Amino acid sequence: MADEQKQLVQQIERLLESGDTSALRELLNDQRSSDIAEIVELVDNEERRAIFDAMDKPMSAEVLEKVDEATRAELFELLKAEELISLVSELDPDDAADILSELSKKTGPSCSKAYHRPNRLRSRS
Repeated sequence: MADEQKQLVQQIERLLESGDTSALRELLNDQRSSDIAEIVELVDNEERRAIFDAMDKPMSAEVLEKVDEATRAELFELLKAEELISLVSELDPDDAADILSELSKKTGPSCSKAYHRPNRLRSRS
């Protein structure tokens, strides 16, 4: 792990411990999604939850896309179905389809169907 990434991990951990969610949100939203994805892969589920709660929706969606499959599978269990659908709706269609495919293997087709239903309605308007 590079020194810059170690410093970022330490900053995030300090902010998580202090409960300063606004500073955490600001720090995370100033980072590249690939850097946050690497950090999400390193931390425990409680810290993952706090990180996803602090990020804005577009950044959360990018991070969800960029984490490795094992971490994404853990996030599928950690995040609520509504949250996952909301995040997936932020992605471009190809990336969304990939994640929905993984999600349906993990949870069954219900999330995938729920994602497609509102999108069909939007495309008719």
